[in-house]
Amino acid sequence: MSPLALPLFDEFMEIFENCEILNWEAKHFWGKIKSNAPSKTLEDRNKMYKALSILVNIGYLEVNKKDSSTKLHRYIETKLLKKLRCDLKSKKLVSYFSKKKTELLFLIDIKKDNINFLNSLCRENKELEYILNDYIFEIEFEIGKTELNIKLMESIEKRQKIKL
Repeated sequence: MSPLALPLFDEFMEIFENCEILNWEAKHFWGKIKSNAPSKTLEDRNKMYKALSILVNIGYLEVNKKDSSTKLHRYIETKLLKKLRCDLKSKKLVSYFSKKKTELLFLIDIKKDNINFLNSLCRENKELEYILNDYIFEIEFEIGKTELNIKLMESIEKRQKIKL
């Protein structure tokens, strides 16, 4: 869906991401739009009606003919809108995992530097080796757990892509 062609694009994207559209009247959309930006005007309300018309024409919403009248339309979401919602949430998940993975990889690098430092101390003074090996083992164990967390996130990402 192109932001250039749809009035109030950002507002509708937020609604679609967070709400299930079942028998909504225009006033339900307006209530969500107005609650997020109280300074919306009559001109914005007219833009909302235009956007609803566009969304019906391109297949993201449909008018529920059973519960609508000539003066009052009730809108329901289509499979296309449900797919859009899944795509939006999936992109957020991938973005969040990407940031988290970067943090965890940085943490692993720091822990590997700690191991290298402790190993250098052991090479300098063999008497420290007995004490420091426990710390090295503990740090290596933490690295392993962190790497498993990264693999878990990658596995979840792959499963999300398969669903889409």
